[in-house]
Amino acid sequence: MTARVIQCECKARFVTYRIAARVARRQSHRYGEPYEPYRCRYCNGLHIGTKADKPKPRPEYERMSRGELMKAVLSAPVGFVFLVGLCYAVEMLR
Repeated sequence: MTARVIQCECKARFVTYRIAARVARRQSHRYGEPYEPYRCRYCNGLHIGTKADKPKPRPEYERMSRGELMKAVLSAPVGFVFLVGLCYAVEMLR
């Protein structure tokens, strides 16, 4: 999976900094982590995200082979596809 898919294409893009900051505050309050708006180096738009103080472990679906991922996606409820990240599944199947 490319960095562009991870860092840009799967995230919401905001038109103004003011809107992005408002959503970031709401996310921070909801999830208890500091979310901040930032300028994307790929699309030059605004996204929100958390600061990565420590590396996060890769989710199980990122360690799956192509066949295992396909089997999991096809046998799981529809909501699972969105939980594991539709962008990742599409990228893996290319």
